[in-house]
Amino acid sequence: MSTSPSRLIAAPILVLALVAAYTGFTTFAQDLAFTNAQTELGFWGRDSYQAEPKTIKLTGQTIDALLQSAPGHPEYLGLQANYAAWRAYWATDTMERASYNRQAVQSQHKALQSRPAHRHSWSKMVEYAAHASTCEAMLQQAQARLQALQPKEI
Repeated sequence: MSTSPSRLIAAPILVLALVAAYTGFTTFAQDLAFTNAQTELGFWGRDSYQAEPKTIKLTGQTIDALLQSAPGHPEYLGLQANYAAWRAYWATDTMERASYNRQAVQSQHKALQSRPAHRHSWSKMVEYAAHASTCEAMLQQAQARLQALQPKEI
């Protein structure tokens, strides 16, 4: 029993097509999850919107799942920093607030490793480090970096 040349060519093409379809589907699913979490965080603090505790928990779980699939993704890390900053804002316990503020600074710092010239990320770092009492050095570094990234007048 011999295999025809067309079957030998079709098998790798089929495998590549399946891999491409799977990759496309997972990327699409991650993009939807990211957009959902980003939109939810975007509503926090607007007008009279109050996120339900289960929505807050689900948003955190979504961000954790995204970071599990792509640990160094700067958008996911920035989202995690934003989430932690909101958790710090709502925290009633001083220790809990400090912990969330540190987490926001750490996540934003990791995000900045991938894109050190991203001005918006540095402005967020300034915001997060200003709320974290133990991050004075990071605040000064972020302010200096943000100043250095200001557009020059011609």
